[in-house]
Amino acid sequence: RSSLDVSAGIRGFSGGLSNAPIEVSGNYEPDIAKTYTFRVEKRGTVGITRGLQMRWEDTFGGTGSIEIGEGYTPGTPISFDEGLRLALGKGDLYADDYFTVSTETSTVRLAQDLVLRLGATRSGEGLEVRRSENIANDVIPGLDLEFFSSSEKPVTVSVLGDTEVAKERIHDFVDAYNTFQATAKEVSKFDKSTNTAAPLLSDRNLSQMVNEIATTTIATVSGLPQSTNMLFSIGLKIDNRGMMSIEEKKLNEKIVDEFSNVANLFRSHGKTDNPDINFLGMTEKTRVNPSGYRVDVSNAAKRGFYLGTPLPGIIKVDETNNVLIIKNNSRVSDPIELRKDNYTIGSLAKTIQNRLVEDKALGRRKIQVREEEGRLKIISGTFGNSSTIEVDPGPDKDLSSLGLTDGISTPGEDVAGSIGNVEATGRGQLLVGAKDSNTDGLRLFVTLSEDDLVDEQEATVNISKGVAVKLGDKLDKLNDPLDGNVKRATDDITGQMTSFDEQISRLNKRADTKRTRLQRKFAKLDSTMGRLKSQQSYITQQLSAMSGARKS
Repeated sequence: RSSLDVSAGIRGFSGGLSNAPIEVSGNYEPDIAKTYTFRVEKRGTVGITRGLQMRWEDTFGGTGSIEIGEGYTPGTPISFDEGLRLALGKGDLYADDYFTVSTETSTVRLAQDLVLRLGATRSGEGLEVRRSENIANDVIPGLDLEFFSSSEKPVTVSVLGDTEVAKERIHDFVDAYNTFQATAKEVSKFDKSTNTAAPLLSDRNLSQMVNEIATTTIATVSGLPQSTNMLFSIGLKIDNRGMMSIEEKKLNEKIVDEFSNVANLFRSHGKTDNPDINFLGMTEKTRVNPSGYRVDVSNAAKRGFYLGTPLPGIIKVDETNNVLIIKNNSRVSDPIELRKDNYTIGSLAKTIQNRLVEDKALGRRKIQVREEEGRLKIISGTFGNSSTIEVDPGPDKDLSSLGLTDGISTPGEDVAGSIGNVEATGRGQLLVGAKDSNTDGLRLFVTLSEDDLVDEQEATVNISKGVAVKLGDKLDKLNDPLDGNVKRATDDITGQMTSFDEQISRLNKRADTKRTRLQRKFAKLDSTMGRLKSQQSYITQQLSAMSGARKS
C-alpha cells in the first residue's frame, strides 16, 4: 500500500497544477512486472465534474479508464487492473497531466504451460494447443517444434522438404507397385514345361484389377502443372513387361527444384486464393474439377455471447453479488468469486476474465470478457450454433448490480455458403461440401468476418488427388467387403469350389447307387450260379446212375 502526493506523482503540461492526492493499494497478482501510466482526459474537479476520467496504459499495451467525476466519492479505491486499486482525493485535475505506477514481483514465478494456436490470425482464432514444456513434437506430423520466447503476432513456419526421405518413399512406392505386378503374373501364369496352370489363370477379376491399377498409376493428375502432373514427368517409367523403373537423375532434379509439386503428385492437395479460407481435406467421394470450385460465403461464423445491461461508472462488489456461474456450450464453471471492492467496468471485466482463466472447466476455452458501450460482454471462444454463454448468480446472490441478470444471451452462428454453386453444410467455421455432390467431403476452414463478405464469390478452391491417393481409393474399392473386385473374385472362386463339391457329391451319390445296384445284381447272380451248380451236380449224378444200369 503506497500513497503518492502531488509533487511525487502528477506531472503537469497544461500550465495548471493538478492537486488531487493519489493513493494506490492492493496486491499485484501477476508474475511479470509492469508500469502503468495514468493520464487526465479533461480538466475537472474530482467527484464533481461530469465525465471526468483518467485513462491508463500498461507496459504491454493494456488500457482502461477510471470514472472519477460526478458520482465518485473522493478517497474511494477503485480496482483497475491485476488486483491494484486507485483512489483520488478532493482536488482539481488538468488535461494531459499524468503519473506512473511501477509494480514489482517476486523473483519466483509460477510455471506456465506452453500455449500455441495453429492457424492463428492477428485477432486470435486458430486451434489452441497446450504443452507442459517448450517442445511440441506431436502437433504437426514429422515436424519437431521447440519454443524459446513468446510472440504477440502470428509467426509463419515454413518447412523445407526432406529430399532423402522423399526419394526413399518414392523407391518404396515403386517396389510395392512392382511386387504387385510380379505377384499378379505369378498367380496367373501357365508353365509350358510342366503343363501346369496357376490358380488364377484367365481370371477376369485379376485381369481387371491389374489394368485398373496400371491405368490409375500412369494417368495425369488433374490440377497440377504440366511439368509434374504425371509419374513419367519426374522420371518414373513403366516398361513393356508392366514393371516400373526410376530415372534417378531426373527424379533428383525434380525433387530439388520442385519438391512441393512432386509431393502433390502423390498426395491430396488443395489451395484457395483467399488466406481467410483454408483447405482442410477431402474424401474419396470428392471429385476433382480442373477449373476449381467457386466458394461463396453468405454468412460468416460467429461466436455466442452474453451482453449485460448498462452499468454506472463505479460498480460495488460486496457479499450480495460477488459470486457468479458461467455456462459455455453446456459446460458449467465452478462458482466464480469476485473480490469485494469498487470496480470500473473495465477492471470488473478483467477481474472476471482472470477468474475464468483459472477455472478448471472453462479456463482453456478462450472465453473473453470485455467492456462494450458501458456493459459487460462475455464472448464464447467457439463458433457456431452450439456456441452459447449464460450467466447465473451464485446461491443467494443478486447480479443485477453487475448488469448480469437481465442481459441478453445470443447464440453463435455457423458459417453458411456454397461450394461449386451447391449449398454446403456449415459447422462452426467449417464449411463442408454437400453430400452426393461433386464436392462431397471437401472441407474448408473459413475465418472471414461479416465485413470481409462480398457480393461475388469469396474464393476459388483448387484440389488435386495424387497418384498415391487415387491408388488408395482404388484399392479401397477393390477391397470393398461388400462389392469390391476381391470380394467378387473370392465369391467366384468360392462358387466354383461349391459347384465342384456339389458335382463330386452328385457323382459320389451316383457311384454309391450304382455300386449298390451292382452288389444286388452280383448277389442275385451268385445265388443263381449256386442253384445252377446244384442242378448240375444232380444231373451229373443221374447220368452216372443211368450209365451204370445199362452196363449191368
